[in-house]
Amino acid sequence: MTATADRPVIDFGPLAEPLHPDIAGPGDPDYRDNAYFGIWSHTEDIFGEVHVSTSPNAFRWARIELNVKGRTVEINEDCPKDSYTSEHIDFDTNGRLTVRHPDLEVDITYAPRFQPMDYSPKKVMGGLISDKPLRHYEQGTSVTGTITMYGEKVDFDGLGFRDRTWGFRDDSRQWQEYMTVWGTFDGFDLTAMKFMDTKGTTIADGFLNQADGTQRRVTEMNYTYTPAGTMKHLRLILDGTEERIVERTRSMGGFWLPMGPQKPEGSSCFHAYDDFAELDAWGNPGRGIVAYGIQRVL
Repeated sequence: MTATADRPVIDFGPLAEPLHPDIAGPGDPDYRDNAYFGIWSHTEDIFGEVHVSTSPNAFRWARIELNVKGRTVEINEDCPKDSYTSEHIDFDTNGRLTVRHPDLEVDITYAPRFQPMDYSPKKVMGGLISDKPLRHYEQGTSVTGTITMYGEKVDFDGLGFRDRTWGFRDDSRQWQEYMTVWGTFDGFDLTAMKFMDTKGTTIADGFLNQADGTQRRVTEMNYTYTPAGTMKHLRLILDGTEERIVERTRSMGGFWLPMGPQKPEGSSCFHAYDDFAELDAWGNPGRGIVAYGIQRVL
């Protein structure tokens, strides 16, 4: 990425963390190397996500789901324990996504907009081992390329969000509920998340990244809901002092997000949905994802 007077050179840094294929064995808790990439067009109803999860000792998958103007394709397949390249999906955490499938071909490059957002110090996502919490980073991206779905090719120009997480993890054992918001806007990116663990403890954290290179911290966040239980407003506090309001103005659609293997009868299961939405952040229009997760126990 080329530097400008008001924008320093930025790379993916921890979001390109190498995999850890030999860090855990059969007798250890589940260890996961996860990476996620959500994208949305600037103006059209084109959006989707890639979610890859590899592990030396736990369930693995590589998944992509895209919506191009109301038509969707989902590919969900095994991921090798030492790679983010599966049978049809090749996800490069340094800036490229390639898919070769009879129903879907993708050639996309992406670059970071601002600096990484480090959620690790506050331990918002916890971990299976108390003194080894999950490492979790997020970063907004600019995205360009082509998508060919069912033989019809479209050019893609938009924005998105990357994340990278690694550590000992089992969502069904760690979390009771979460709600997160990612948004890209003209001149800034916003991310905020609130988790409740299985003991009822709630932690919130988030970041506002700005084009001048400054990064502010979300220190408090609360929601209002529509009659259907979806987010209407996010009220957040920046750096403990400044209140801001984000409104979810329109849902473009979304996807159920697999969080692990098939569970047997009587087992709890973590249930997640990603809602791609148009947002308004204190008067600034943008797009992003409102993500919902909750423990299913019936």
